[in-house]
Amino acid sequence: MARRPGWPCAVLLITGVIALMAGGLALYGRHAVLDADTFAARATATLAQDEVTDEIASRISTREIEDNPDLTMRRPIIEAAVADVVGGLRFREEFRAGLLALHGSLFGRDGPAITNTWGGDPRTTTLPLPGAGPELRAAVAARSPAAARELPREDPVLFALGGGALESELVRAAPAARELSALGPVAVLLGLAALVGAAWRAPTRRLGLRRAALGIALAGGMTVAVDPAVAAPIVLRLRS
Repeated sequence: MARRPGWPCAVLLITGVIALMAGGLALYGRHAVLDADTFAARATATLAQDEVTDEIASRISTREIEDNPDLTMRRPIIEAAVADVVGGLRFREEFRAGLLALHGSLFGRDGPAITNTWGGDPRTTTLPLPGAGPELRAAVAARSPAAARELPREDPVLFALGGGALESELVRAAPAARELSALGPVAVLLGLAALVGAAWRAPTRRLGLRRAALGIALAGGMTVAVDPAVAAPIVLRLRS
């Protein structure tokens, strides 16, 4: 009996793992990233990290002073007031509301997200803090009414996504992610079919089943490994 060539089995095995991994990531992303509530909940959970809240407070203080350089001499007052806001009971909901606004602008918008603050770039979207503006002004007024009158009237904005060549293109392409994620089930089925084919083409059924099981385990492991990284872009953008 002629020995079967090994390359078709290898091709099917590799194809199956890649397709299964892509499908798994698409399905996972559909739940953890494209679902606004899940995305916001995971990112909001990062507020439990002191380094995240410290960076948020520092960024708000810096942006408020950049908007009005006359506040430079009042930096200690601004920083103390911002610390009160970020450590307050309402900030978690304000941060979550900003995340939902960012998510909707990225993945659910029908038109471009344009803000004058960020130069009117049609490929730019922001993470605002709805409702934090009045709270910040009240906290500053409790320390210095004069400084509070110099604060901008708008709510603070933590950061913008876009502006650079690569980042802007990713922002512009983000709405297509929802349509692409719909192909996840198809990719999973194709991956499983390829692994079944690889098992059938193997020299022995036992070896084929072992290879197919290894492929499934590898694809599953890569999908699970993505879980801690769901909120990573928010944390990394805060640190940049």
